Amino acid sequence: MEPSSDSTTVPPSEENTRSTSETYVQPQHTSLHNIQDDAFCSDSEKVTNKIPSSLPTKVEEKKPHLLHQMHACQLSLRDTWQKAPAPLNRSDSGKYLRTDNMFVDTTTPIESVKVAASRFGGSINWRTCRTEPKQDSRHVILELDRLKREISECKWQAEAAEAAKVSLSNKYEKTKKLIEELEHQLERAQPEELCTMKDLEFVQFIAQETEEGVTSDDSITGREKLNIIKEQYNAVLSKLMLVKDESRKVQENYETLLIERDISVRKAQVALAMANDTMRNVEELTVELNKLNVELELAHSTCHDAEQHSIGMSLVRNEDCLTWESDLRQAEEELNQLVKELSSVEELKSMLNTSSGLLLKVNNDLAAYMEAKLTEEAQEKITQRSMHNEVVLPTTEVEKCRMRVDKVRDEVHALDVAAASLKTELAKEEGALAAMQQMEAMSSITAASLKMEIQLAQQELDAVQVKEKESRNGVLELQKIMEDTAQEADKAKSTATEAQEQLRKAKDDMEHAKTCLNTIEFRLQAVLKEMEAAKESERLALHALRSLESELPINTEEQGSQMLTLDLDEYHSLVQKSHHQAEELVYQRTAAAIAQAKRAKESESCSLSRLNETYRVLQQRKQALLAATERANKATEGKLAMEQELREWREENMRRRSAGEASKPELKPSNASHSVIAKHSGDTKGASKEGSNPTVHPLSDISARSSPNGSPLLDKTKKTKILSFFPRIIMFFTRKSPRAVE
Repeated sequence: MEPSSDSTTVPPSEENTRSTSETYVQPQHTSLHNIQDDAFCSDSEKVTNKIPSSLPTKVEEKKPHLLHQMHACQLSLRDTWQKAPAPLNRSDSGKYLRTDNMFVDTTTPIESVKVAASRFGGSINWRTCRTEPKQDSRHVILELDRLKREISECKWQAEAAEAAKVSLSNKYEKTKKLIEELEHQLERAQPEELCTMKDLEFVQFIAQETEEGVTSDDSITGREKLNIIKEQYNAVLSKLMLVKDESRKVQENYETLLIERDISVRKAQVALAMANDTMRNVEELTVELNKLNVELELAHSTCHDAEQHSIGMSLVRNEDCLTWESDLRQAEEELNQLVKELSSVEELKSMLNTSSGLLLKVNNDLAAYMEAKLTEEAQEKITQRSMHNEVVLPTTEVEKCRMRVDKVRDEVHALDVAAASLKTELAKEEGALAAMQQMEAMSSITAASLKMEIQLAQQELDAVQVKEKESRNGVLELQKIMEDTAQEADKAKSTATEAQEQLRKAKDDMEHAKTCLNTIEFRLQAVLKEMEAAKESERLALHALRSLESELPINTEEQGSQMLTLDLDEYHSLVQKSHHQAEELVYQRTAAAIAQAKRAKESESCSLSRLNETYRVLQQRKQALLAATERANKATEGKLAMEQELREWREENMRRRSAGEASKPELKPSNASHSVIAKHSGDTKGASKEGSNPTVHPLSDISARSSPNGSPLLDKTKKTKILSFFPRIIMFFTRKSPRAVE
């Protein structure tokens, strides 16, 4: 087992060829024993020495003091190792507790000091040689028991650390790679530590040799070697200072990168906020688009209603035209009948003229006959009796003639009545014909007005369809623009998420670089403290050697026989090699940290450029959204104008319908008068058809009202007909009543 003290002793003259890591305490009569270690004994270096006879007694006298000093140095080194960051076991065992900047180790100690030293970032190999008398063996046994307990605890800790490392390597590949890299770095740092420990032991050996009494020339060479070693240590310290400066610069760069990272995070948050605003705007625009679609559907429904209304109007107009054509045909038939009746009336007139001529002749004959009769009566008075028989026969003939004259008068009176009735019928038919002609003119005017209204409605419908097509095109364009803006917003959102992911990766890289820098700093601090401990141990060894030199007499004759043989070139080459390896390791670590910082800065610049690109794309999409909103506003304005025009058109149609319904009752009295005349004349067909005429379309009434000369002429003709028909009817009845009385 390894002892707790690191006192410097000189090995015996036999060669150290054994390669084990343990130290054996051999009970011999001499006070010194062999301590062999593979870390300090190699195939290329073998150290031989001879022990003077007076040295063991002095070493035994100074042994407690040296043990106390070495134990204090060991405690200081242990403190430095404990301050270095140990790997944190995050397995389920839970035996490593971590606060903000400290690790509390609650695991059992490991068995090997070497494993514990490699665990704390370095490899410290103990090389001590002690010789104790039998009376001090109890103290050594107690010390060894304590060290055994510590070594067992350290071994247990090492086993726990290995188990934690295996579990973490299975769970997290990234952590495993990092641990492997750290192990590789520790393996590379172990030979450096071995070289430094070899240098320290060599210095101790030289100091011991000077204590034993080397010649003045050899002491001068040893001092020169010590000076060279001090210069090398100073160079290493200067290099470490340079490494510290570089690490400080890396820390400053890291802080600047953190500031830039915060700025980029803020910009990313602003970009996310803008993306959310754009998404809200897109949602609002979709809502407005849905409203526009609803309004367009309403406009479509109104246009469809208008089309159906126009179709109904055209159907009504066609029905009116058909009814008017049928009325015209009936009027033509009635006119033909009236022409036939007029021809019959003319025949009757001719017969009446002939009969009136005959009646005049008969009257003349009757007057002549009456005069002749009067003369004859005067003559007969003279000769009544004589002429009685002759007069009886003419009186009977005169009575017969009177009866014939009365019959002829009755026939003439009937013919007069028939002629008057025919005249009234003729006047009525002429009025009906004039009314039909006027109705035909009115129908032609209404047809023309209906054609004009249909043309205007068709033009309005065409304009509405054109506007509807434009609005549909605008809505389609708006939908396309909205889809494009939604896609662009999704792209912006994806780019923002990518930027966030890159920022997160950059943050992880920065944290990784920070951890690497922290580990480098901890390692530098550990190396510095180890160097300080080595210097302190060297100083203590020199102090002990000086005290021994002052107390021990120098025997040049005995020292001349005991010489130390050492290859100086090999020693210098080993020291330079170790220093070069340490410098290369430090430079590699600093270069890796700087390269990692540069990569983080490049990733940060890439993320910033992408954020700027996303800002530019968002600005363009915002402008596109503004243009789309302007188009949507224009479409809504056009739609509102269309709706206003449709409302006005509906109101105008309603007014026309109401005016047409108001003008219908004015036509009923004329129809009644026609029916009365038709009843008395015996021809009820025309009046019934006129009374059963369909309602005229409101547009025809509006067109009739629009013409200023049409309606008053119609009213005047109707009034004149009514005024001309009534006195004729009264005269007809007054003429007929006395005949009925007779």
